[in-house]
Amino acid sequence: MLGRRKGFTLVEMLAVVVVLALIVIIAVPAVIKSMEVAKKNSFVIQARKIVSVATSKRQSNEILNKINDGATPKLKDGKVEYYCYTFSYIGIDTGGKYHGTVAYYPELEEWKVKLGDGTYETKDGYISLESVVDYEGKIANVIFAVTDLDALDQC
Repeated sequence: MLGRRKGFTLVEMLAVVVVLALIVIIAVPAVIKSMEVAKKNSFVIQARKIVSVATSKRQSNEILNKINDGATPKLKDGKVEYYCYTFSYIGIDTGGKYHGTVAYYPELEEWKVKLGDGTYETKDGYISLESVVDYEGKIANVIFAVTDLDALDQC
């Protein structure tokens, strides 16, 4: 009489492999998408932080009557269109991860940021933070682009 062997049959092993493969097929795209959203959110948070620090710097300069101190004015038709601030001037150390500049548009009384991290950058140069999030609360005007990061640091 043959004794009963302990263990799994080939059919049982194949069933387990198929179930695991289905789980992976379903789970991996969801995980990748959530990681992508987290990266974009991190990028937007950094942009907000940079503009917040730039706003504080601008307000302190106005208090000290040094409105244009350290800024590079950009002229259009003989008038100042905006003042450009480098991250190092406004005291932001991004650890080399983020590159860009911040601009203050006096006529609009608005800050705009030009920012890139090697994966994402602001679309079409300077954008206002209000335009980073669209009316549905989704991230907009941030594009996937690998560009010359040193060029972003120029005013």
